[in-house]
Amino acid sequence: MIYNSAEVMLFFIKFNLQRIVTPISTKEFNSCLDKIRSGNKNAIEPIYNAYYRFVFFTALKEVRNSKYADDIVTELMKDILINTPIEYIENPIAWIATAIHHKATCYVKKELKDFCIANSDIDLSILLIDNIKLLTDKEYEVFNLYFMLGYEAKEISSLLDTPIEIILSHIHSIKEKLQHLEQYI
Repeated sequence: MIYNSAEVMLFFIKFNLQRIVTPISTKEFNSCLDKIRSGNKNAIEPIYNAYYRFVFFTALKEVRNSKYADDIVTELMKDILINTPIEYIENPIAWIATAIHHKATCYVKKELKDFCIANSDIDLSILLIDNIKLLTDKEYEVFNLYFMLGYEAKEISSLLDTPIEIILSHIHSIKEKLQHLEQYI
């Protein structure tokens, strides 16, 4: 059986998380944040060393572009330095995963905007970007994979580890929410 790179990457992420993350304890993570807040910018190093691969591969799964994934790593670490959270982080991996998802969504939205502008249809890009806000996070992820990147529903089901019925439901919901844009496409 031949696997595409996305399937291999998902397998790697799913079943080898312990190899991707060299964990530091929650206490150690928060201690680093305390040091950063106190002005010690070198305290980011243990966080970077522990979570670089996790951030990179998780971002790569979402944006499917290694340059963008690397940019997300850089931006996330820079955000930790500049906007160090003041609250105690109880689950560093979940906190980082949420930040990665947010950054990846921003990159995909920028890519969508650039796509519309490159196709010289500013009005469509404004309409599309405004209407994309109607989609849930999961619908947006499916929208990007199905409509923007051309993946089949079955491939998306495999990539997102989600039943095909749910993917088809998302596609149907997306079409309903954006049906008034058909006249422009």
